[in-house]
Amino acid sequence: MYLSLKYKYLILTLIVFILPYFIMTVIYINNVGEYQKKLLIETRLEVLKKIHYFNSSFENNQASTKVYHEVLNSIWGSYSDFLLLTEQKDIKFSTNSHISEHKEYFRKLEPQKTNYYKIDYLNVERILMYSFDPFNNCYYVVIATSDSIFKELNNKKEDLTAFAIASTLLLTVITFLYSNKISTTLQMLIERITSYRKAVYHIEEKERKSAWINDELDIANQELNKTIAYMVEKEKDYVRENYEAQLNNLQSQINPHFLYNTLDNINHLAMIHEVEEISTLSVGLARLFRYNTGNSENETSIEKELEIIEEYINIMKIRVSYLVFEIQIEDNDLLQNAILKFILQPIVENIFKHGYSHKASISISIDIYRKINDVVIDIYSNNEYKDIDKITMLNEKINDENHEGSIGLKNVNRRLKIKYGEAYGVTVLVNEQRYFVSRILLPYKK
Repeated sequence: MYLSLKYKYLILTLIVFILPYFIMTVIYINNVGEYQKKLLIETRLEVLKKIHYFNSSFENNQASTKVYHEVLNSIWGSYSDFLLLTEQKDIKFSTNSHISEHKEYFRKLEPQKTNYYKIDYLNVERILMYSFDPFNNCYYVVIATSDSIFKELNNKKEDLTAFAIASTLLLTVITFLYSNKISTTLQMLIERITSYRKAVYHIEEKERKSAWINDELDIANQELNKTIAYMVEKEKDYVRENYEAQLNNLQSQINPHFLYNTLDNINHLAMIHEVEEISTLSVGLARLFRYNTGNSENETSIEKELEIIEEYINIMKIRVSYLVFEIQIEDNDLLQNAILKFILQPIVENIFKHGYSHKASISISIDIYRKINDVVIDIYSNNEYKDIDKITMLNEKINDENHEGSIGLKNVNRRLKIKYGEAYGVTVLVNEQRYFVSRILLPYKK
């Protein structure tokens, strides 16, 4: 099951923070509203107490009733009534004789400072407010409509509730936008990791293992672990190939002095018998073997590689009646650029193997130039290449480790990638003159 991180984060924030905030705000508003109502009632009933203290007695006469009606109208508005009850809840005074008959309204009166409750009088909901005066042992009671009493407080409560709702929605939107940004960033990271693995390691994607509830973090973790696993496995392959290469190199160096002495003897015999071709061949071979086995370093300069190619060309001139060899270099500084040993020779050898076919003449060119932070070496002959459709297939074979063909180019390509990275290596193409070109890409460094 997949649930995006933005929704997980939003749900978690709603449960842990936003909803508790909203509930606590509503509770606070209600508590404050209740406190303000009691404070309002207590304050206004105190006015009636003061009036009572200034009157020696409460008689149900017209003047007394008029005074209290005026006070009630100014404090609670119209349709409000005032009653004075004894401690036993007997009515001593009332501005409304009719309401005095409903003694059931006064059963909930308790000897406490201030309180209120709702009653139904003449099919209208009203609020009965009272305050007990322990000094005179009597209840001060006011009955009024809820609109006239708490209208202002109810409006404030509605405003605060609206503010709580608006702030809750704002927090929800901000949380969603922030979590969406995190989710989008992680998704971009996942895509980059996946595309890198596909581009570098050519890995076919398999179905992901689903966790209880997957999100971008889980997927990013899976993708990163996969990439690390591929990198570790690839590094093991590189180390193993390096060991094999070193072993092969050691095996090829078994008693090299015997080989050098033999070639030297051949050279002397050729000079004695005045056979120049054999002398050239033996000297060239000796130099090639010394270059390959005489130094433990596997990296050299382009200049030294070209010197060995010239030795190889001199050897091949014995076989080819007419051989032209050209080197074009954009900048002489490139001659000192680092390159692996024996990178150019297998490619030049391929020209004789596949492009020469015992022709009377052949021309081989090497172009060296810089391209931003890379060095490009193009090697080609003057033979027109007709199977252009096969270029893509040949490049696939060069990069396919399991394919048995193109061993020379594949070996060069593999060594370059191991040494300098996957961005470098060998590719083949057809240039504007329709010549088959083997292109080597190296990092620019000295």
